[in-house]
Amino acid sequence: MKPISFFSTSNKLYFQKNGKQFVESFRKFSGCDLVVYSEDLDELTSANFHIKRIKHWDLIKKFQDEFRDKMSSRYAYLPYHSRMDIWAIKIAIQLQFLETQNDGMGVYIDSDSVVYSEKFDEVIEKFINPVKSYDLGIFRRVETHLHPESGFLVLNSSSEILKSSYQNMLDRILSHQFYDLPSLTDCSLLDDEIISKSINAIDFCDYYQLKSTNPVYESNLREVMLHLKGPRKGRYSSIKKILGFYK
Repeated sequence: MKPISFFSTSNKLYFQKNGKQFVESFRKFSGCDLVVYSEDLDELTSANFHIKRIKHWDLIKKFQDEFRDKMSSRYAYLPYHSRMDIWAIKIAIQLQFLETQNDGMGVYIDSDSVVYSEKFDEVIEKFINPVKSYDLGIFRRVETHLHPESGFLVLNSSSEILKSSYQNMLDRILSHQFYDLPSLTDCSLLDDEIISKSINAIDFCDYYQLKSTNPVYESNLREVMLHLKGPRKGRYSSIKKILGFYK
């Protein structure tokens, strides 16, 4: 199995709400390194936890400000609308990861997740093993009305095609070309690249026969981690409250 690197993203505000609990749980149960890409967290390095600045943050922030001005009224009913464009950062930091890694698997995990088992490294390695023959591993959920789940995905960092696709996605974001897509998220961009066969992806939902609204929870990843969806995802916020992770 190729070496595995884990990474996520968070700013100062959301680090206190979600990211801190994710980092602490990861450090407790995993022996692997974790990188958190951020625009404003203080730079530091400690065991299993490294902070890296987001490249070209000025361009991404300019896009975010314009996007919020244009779309905030449309999404004002959403309880999380102030972070509705976090996906732009996701694409940027996943490209940044690919630019700094030449080999191995990169596992991106949203910071609203928690690790709770010493078997984490073992279960993850087995779960993502099929990706070794693909560019990308993602929960696509093609048999449902739902978008792909981008809170957990696996990048084959030796794939030059994947790096090129991510550069294309970031270019489309910053040039506003993505406004022509049916929905305005990283999920739409990723799916568009996969459908156009720019990315050779394995769909975890298809491979592991998953149908859930929260496929990370339905898969055997639930044995070692949860993707805590918050109040907008119904019963999963109850799980978070029971575990004491939702304020």
